[in-house]
Amino acid sequence: MSSIQLDGSHTPAKRGGEAVVYQNRKKSKITNVLFLTDKNGLPLAMSEPIDGNHNDLFRVDFFFLKML
Repeated sequence: MSSIQLDGSHTPAKRGGEAVVYQNRKKSKITNVLFLTDKNGLPLAMSEPIDGNHNDLFRVDFFFLKML
């Protein structure tokens, strides 16, 4: 593999779920997940849900190591 990408996705969780927190800026309950993809965008790994009131880099080292 010559390149990998790490990105996050804030997703509305209207019915609740794991790591769901109200985010005032988006006026909704949000959860966040990190994705590890190859250079073509194909998913290789996904983190466990993260509280949605944090940005993508919140404890990224911890969640990245858990994905490996």
